[in-house]
Amino acid sequence: MPSRLPHRALTSSDLEVTDHAAVRECLAGLDPDLSGRTIVGMFTGTADEAKLTARRVEELGARYLDAGLQASPEMVETGTAPILYGGAREAFARHRATLELLGPPRLVGERPEAAAVWTAAGHVPAGSG
Repeated sequence: MPSRLPHRALTSSDLEVTDHAAVRECLAGLDPDLSGRTIVGMFTGTADEAKLTARRVEELGARYLDAGLQASPEMVETGTAPILYGGAREAFARHRATLELLGPPRLVGERPEAAAVWTAAGHVPAGSG
C-alpha cells in the first residue's frame, strides 16, 4: 500500500538522511511515533525551513539535525566537503561516525537553524564541533 511507504521508511532505522521536500511529504499526513530516531535534513535551506522541519520532527518524538553544505561536487564525491550541522548535540554525537562517511561533520550550534545561518553567511568554522 503506497501510503504506508513513508511510514515504513521512517520507522525502519534510527537515522534518516533526507531533504526538506521529502521531510514535508513524508510527515504531512503521518502520525508515527519516531521516538529514539534522528532525522537529518541533508540540504541547504533557510533558517526558517530548518526551524519548521525541526518542530514537526520533534512533535513526532524524534531528534532533528539540519545540515548545510558549502562545497563543490568534487569535494562531495571525495568525502572532503565539510558538512555543517545544527541541532541536538546528543544526536550529533551518537551518529557522528555515520555522518563522517559523508564528509567532515561540524556541529555549529544546538539550534536546528545554526547550519543554515553559517551556510548563508558563507563561512565554514574552524574545528570539528
